[in-house]
Amino acid sequence: MSVDVFGRSLKKRKEATQGPPGNGYKLTSNGQFDAEGKKLCNLADPLEPNDAVNLQTLKNFITSEVQNLYEITKRLRSDLDNLSTIINTLKSEVEKTFIKLNF
Repeated sequence: MSVDVFGRSLKKRKEATQGPPGNGYKLTSNGQFDAEGKKLCNLADPLEPNDAVNLQTLKNFITSEVQNLYEITKRLRSDLDNLSTIINTLKSEVEKTFIKLNF
């Protein structure tokens, strides 16, 4: 019988058996990783469309997309202003032509 430093008898350890081989983590019913409410940290940069992303990567993506939308709307506003100028010029010319033709 074994005793610890205080003279108490030590129980024999039961040997654990290794479970069946697997992925090493739990999966949901649809095959996705189940974090069981725990926080995932230190994610790598996403490579595939379904990869998880961290908050900074998401912020950078949204900022980039907002900037792209801003540039597109800026060009559209400029094009509309140019179109308005062209329409007003043509309207003036059409009115002059009608006056010449006595309409």
